[in-house]
Amino acid sequence: DRFRALGIDRAVENAELQDKLEKAQNELRRAQAELRLNQSDYERSQVEMEQMQEKVEKSQGEIYRLRAKLENSQSENENIQEEFDKIQQALSRSYAERDKYAGEMDKLREEL
Repeated sequence: DRFRALGIDRAVENAELQDKLEKAQNELRRAQAELRLNQSDYERSQVEMEQMQEKVEKSQGEIYRLRAKLENSQSENENIQEEFDKIQQALSRSYAERDKYAGEMDKLREEL
């Protein structure tokens, strides 16, 4: 009887251990599946981050190019403004000379 009881105890213990083993294996499979999902999410995030970094770098290059273009335009505008001012001054002198000559012509007509 004693051996039979010992055998039954061992069988119960083996069944419990088998049950624990199955639960541990199931938990391991779930953890491995979750790990694969997390790795996939991480890799996808890495790809997205690299794509965003490329976009940022491209945008920074575009900003640099546009700033250079703006500086060029500002310089051209300054040059055009200088030319315009020179033309305005020349035009003012021309009008002043015209008025002066017109006044002199009027005096000459009066004298005649």
